[in-house]
Amino acid sequence: ASRTTLTALPGLGIVLAVWALTRRAGGTAGSAAFAVALALSIPRFLPDGAFSAGNDVWSAFWLCAALLFLLRSVEGPRLGDALLLGTAIGGLIGTKYLNLLWLPALLAAALAAGVARVVLRLSWRNRLRLGLVLGAAALATGGFVYLRNLAMVGNPVFPAPVSLLGYEIFPGRVEAATVDHGLREQFQVLDACQD
Repeated sequence: ASRTTLTALPGLGIVLAVWALTRRAGGTAGSAAFAVALALSIPRFLPDGAFSAGNDVWSAFWLCAALLFLLRSVEGPRLGDALLLGTAIGGLIGTKYLNLLWLPALLAAALAAGVARVVLRLSWRNRLRLGLVLGAAALATGGFVYLRNLAMVGNPVFPAPVSLLGYEIFPGRVEAATVDHGLREQFQVLDACQD
């Protein structure tokens, strides 16, 4: 496949997901077309965003996919939907660590859509099975980035520092550079390249 075809995939995925989300929410074909037109009218989406391999376009694609598979779960969660939702969440958080901030919004969407109510009606074994499938898919598609960071520098969301109530839990880039993780020289090279 050509480079242009591959870089257009997330843009095409966004368009299809917006269409499907609108239809799943009860919208007509006309309202779905209008929603797609609105998505396409976002400044810099066409042609720059849709035909680039930028992580913002991939983030938007994974978020739309996660919302779509989340809403499908209202009808009754299935293992396939849990697998697809977990894959979408993994893709979202694996694209860039700032996408972790979307997880509370996805949880709120699940609560608002009634997914939690449907899931809580299942037996504990089915809930556990769905949770394990979703979690394993998310870890397999996006969690490895955080595991690598934790293993290499001791911080899963490196280069961001993590603190809780004023106590440092994981050092960030600046703090890690002062502790010798073998990174000080790498940071000097990166800083020299940016100058």
